[in-house]
Amino acid sequence: MLLRQVDVGRDGKITVDDLRRSRVKSINLELAPGLELRLSGAERLSGLAALLGREIRRGNPDHALLPLAALAPTRLDRMLNYVAYTWRGLVRRADNVDDLCHAIDEGILRASDGRYYIYVPEGDESAIARLRRQAKRRSEIVIVPFPRKRGRAWQQQMSKDAGICYLPKPYLVPGGMFTEMYGWDCYFQARGAISAGYVDMARDVAENLTYQIRHFGKIANTNRSYHLSRTQPPFLTPLAREVFEELERQGDPEALNFLRRCARAAETTSEHLWSRAPRITSIGLSRYHDEAGGPCPEVNPDFYACHPQTPSFWANDRAQRESGWDLTHRFGELAHEHAPVCLNALLYRQERDLASMYRRIEGAKSARAARWDRRAKARREIVDRYLWDEQRGLYFDWNLTTGRRAHYESLATFFPLWVGMASGQQAARVAELVDRFLEPGGLATSSPASRQGAPRERFQWDWPVGWAPLQVIAVEGLRRYGFHALADKIAYRWLHMVLRIAGERNGTIKEKYNVALASHLVDASEYHNQGNDLGVYLAEEESRGMGFGWSNAAVPLLLSGLEDNLRAALEKGVRPAALGL
Repeated sequence: MLLRQVDVGRDGKITVDDLRRSRVKSINLELAPGLELRLSGAERLSGLAALLGREIRRGNPDHALLPLAALAPTRLDRMLNYVAYTWRGLVRRADNVDDLCHAIDEGILRASDGRYYIYVPEGDESAIARLRRQAKRRSEIVIVPFPRKRGRAWQQQMSKDAGICYLPKPYLVPGGMFTEMYGWDCYFQARGAISAGYVDMARDVAENLTYQIRHFGKIANTNRSYHLSRTQPPFLTPLAREVFEELERQGDPEALNFLRRCARAAETTSEHLWSRAPRITSIGLSRYHDEAGGPCPEVNPDFYACHPQTPSFWANDRAQRESGWDLTHRFGELAHEHAPVCLNALLYRQERDLASMYRRIEGAKSARAARWDRRAKARREIVDRYLWDEQRGLYFDWNLTTGRRAHYESLATFFPLWVGMASGQQAARVAELVDRFLEPGGLATSSPASRQGAPRERFQWDWPVGWAPLQVIAVEGLRRYGFHALADKIAYRWLHMVLRIAGERNGTIKEKYNVALASHLVDASEYHNQGNDLGVYLAEEESRGMGFGWSNAAVPLLLSGLEDNLRAALEKGVRPAALGL
């Protein structure tokens, strides 16, 4: 077989490591007498491997018909086509017993008695009845109706009898070991799906979020039962507005009703979650704070063995996991005692979005819209007073224990730019200091200087690790204020790294990257880097890698802002330094 000449590792994959060890550096395909196509490099050869593998599975091992266009796609087209392909593979369902049981099997935590615990909101009587009919005569399945308001006893039960929660619509999972619906991952995944034309996928994601608010009392960290005590960064309103615009453009008669449902749900979280204890603070800003206590049941006990066994540490640990920045040295060991920049910027955007949504629903003179505008203005004033540091030119979290701004420099400083909360002068000051975070592969999550002053334990939401959603937020935030050259530099460095690694590593797209080394190899204490490559070229189609949700999504989102000359340079693999980037 042609590819066996190059596949030195005999693992059904073509990578840069194979080419370094193989005597054969290219493959010639005879298209017609006297006409050959020469393919070389890991990226082209792994693409050929995937195409030939597909033909062999279709029963054409000796006479594969490979369209020339399929053999020679442009580099960017190949990546964009792959990303678009992954969305259907990342869809899951939690609306029937079979899929719910499968999700439990895929999880990292099971009930000690081995039974399948399926949790359904007690207010959704039709779903309870339907699932009980499906589970009839299956004694290992337990359908558990749960209330919207859950005290400590309920939280303990839902951790001990670990299971999964019903959701009415299909949803997108991140990938890797993460096979549940996440609170903020799904926003970036949905945007990626929209860019590929899958508006219905994004709509289903938003509908699941509104369902969670109505029946769970919040957007849950995930739909695992032991995650219902905490929420995640609020991204419902920007998603709702983007989906609504697409539905309205398509002439969907239900577009306005969709927007109304999303507005009411987001309003509920603003009024009853973020503005009430335990998440409201004495300075009028909000914080992250899990409603449960003690160690998280899904976390390896070895991690807690290395840390204080105290209620304060567990509250800190749970608050970090609610923030999505799990874990980071940004908050020290008092994440639950900080008013974070990122959260309050997102709540400002939610308030501004609600004002816009209600003007669209109720008209230009909507009293609700005016009220949310006032709420947003008040939050911005408090953020300027407590979180903006005029001397240092960045936004910082507020330490409620010390009554002072924190000193840890992180990419949270770009959230006010992304939501439009910063003044032009504030945005310019932040832009001036981008180099504190900029590395060969894009933006690191924190500055090296802040990281060096923190404990030695390596956390993934710190330097030198870079995350796709933070690149998107920083780039779009900078573009919002006209800093396009700086945004281009960040986007190009990230995309160049992602495309190069995918080309060298059989299509690998990872959850996170070491941007200081422009590498996919990340060393952090929480868990191994998630995400997949294209898989073995003779594997079944369904088992091919799906990359990682928000890293996949960042490719079209960051590409969309680049001018043609930079896209052409990416196509050729031109290094950032050669372009002065």
